[in-house]
Amino acid sequence: MVRLIRYTVLENSSAEKSVKLLFANRQEKDILWKQQLDELADIATPRFQVFYTVSQPTPEWDGYEGRVSMEMLFRILPPSTQCWPRAGVAYWCVRS
Repeated sequence: MVRLIRYTVLENSSAEKSVKLLFANRQEKDILWKQQLDELADIATPRFQVFYTVSQPTPEWDGYEGRVSMEMLFRILPPSTQCWPRAGVAYWCVRS
């Protein structure tokens, strides 16, 4: 996943797309590749942004809390019609 994002936002200069990743986990310690994703977000802003949500946050956690919700997606995604594949569902669409 990190390699694909890196290629899309750094190495593929012809791509004008931006990537916003919402990474959901149970706890902060469960977040895979957090350091690599944060470093990539630092060097590739605004083409890549990463957001984390955890369902069992610690008191020190400063990211999103809870499971992925439509409200959370509305806060992160730009206003427009967005559709993407989602596990278990053919497509999940958000309309502005």
